[in-house]
Amino acid sequence: EEEALEVSIPWSEGGRIPVQFTCSGSNVSPSVAWFDVTPEAVGIAIVMYEIGVEQTVHWIVANLDPGRAFIDAGELDTPALRAGVVVGLNDRTPAAGPAQGYRGPCPAEGTASTYTLEVHALGQIIELPSGTPAQDLRSAIDLVSIQRAAITAYAEG
Repeated sequence: EEEALEVSIPWSEGGRIPVQFTCSGSNVSPSVAWFDVTPEAVGIAIVMYEIGVEQTVHWIVANLDPGRAFIDAGELDTPALRAGVVVGLNDRTPAAGPAQGYRGPCPAEGTASTYTLEVHALGQIIELPSGTPAQDLRSAIDLVSIQRAAITAYAEG
């Protein structure tokens, strides 16, 4: 039987997302580490979304190197560090429109929202460019995902 994909991020299942990863803090993307990846994996994808009426994608990346086992906090927030990695647009739409890369949780003041961060092992490389809209990239990831782990937590506004 295949090992389950294991994931480590700076918050735990059911816990609170630390403020530095939200719009109230530095809005920096979290470190993500992955373990027990199937040998068939040719890439890793990360999808972080808000659970609500619609699932709003806050961060979506694909084609990370499965053998590297981690990315550092903020690593993909700089375009220069994204070589070979597909960084999709997010769904959080301020007046300026969707942005490429990470946009942290931003619940209204006095409210809390729930967010899931998924890590997928990919059986194929995603043949889409950076800047692909979140839902298109997400569909492509789901299609070739061969292993998945998820952590759900909350943030307060």
